[in-house]
Amino acid sequence: MTTNLPAHQREILGKLAQNANSEHRAVMDCVRDGLDHAMECGRLLAEARTQVPHGRWLPWLRDNFAASVRTAQGYIRLHERQDQLPNAQRVAHLPVREALALLAEPKTSDTADISAKPTPTREPGEDDGEPPDPDDIPMDPAGSGDAGQVTDKTGRMVEGKVAEAFRRRQEIQDLMTAVSRVKMTVLRAVEAKDTLFADINPSRFEAEANNLHHQLRSAMPYAACPYCRAAGCKACYGRGWVGEFVYERAPRELKA
Repeated sequence: MTTNLPAHQREILGKLAQNANSEHRAVMDCVRDGLDHAMECGRLLAEARTQVPHGRWLPWLRDNFAASVRTAQGYIRLHERQDQLPNAQRVAHLPVREALALLAEPKTSDTADISAKPTPTREPGEDDGEPPDPDDIPMDPAGSGDAGQVTDKTGRMVEGKVAEAFRRRQEIQDLMTAVSRVKMTVLRAVEAKDTLFADINPSRFEAEANNLHHQLRSAMPYAACPYCRAAGCKACYGRGWVGEFVYERAPRELKA
């Protein structure tokens, strides 16, 4: 309570709170608009795809679209499957990455009924429905070169145990996708007043799920350690690689 504070101090705090709330609303607008722009980008790309001759879509995309093919595929998926996103008010605050994770199709088992939905015809290299890399908006994921060479998220080539760590990024991605799905499933159930979830505090549950998602992301290999050039040091716990947040805090001169 601030009622016992001097009038001038209450006035200062009131203005600070007003401005802070205004900035918060601006942040929420950016998040919401980001998803809207992603869906509109997907709509435009989907329309362009119908105009490009068969077999020329991916070359056209690489020559004319500013981001990666995988990013374009993610945008198109958001446009074509936006009706599968939750209709609750929380979707307005859903980051593009998390929306894509929710739309990722789970892998089916050998005994799954594959006759329920026909497999669409795709060009070689086109989207196969696998969940996108969590950092694929707008950056390309780490990948392999023509000779099986692995690069980190900054484009630097990595080898040995460091390369093996980057090949396992999908393990963490799968966990992040699972966390996103659990979070949205539970929050939808709470909003629908499902009595099975009556004991769950939605705000606390969402905060804890977001924290778990953040910790998983911080654990994902991002770059060869800039401090030791992948040799192994205290900064990278002797692994030769670091996560995104450690890399971003490293001095700029070490990243060159």
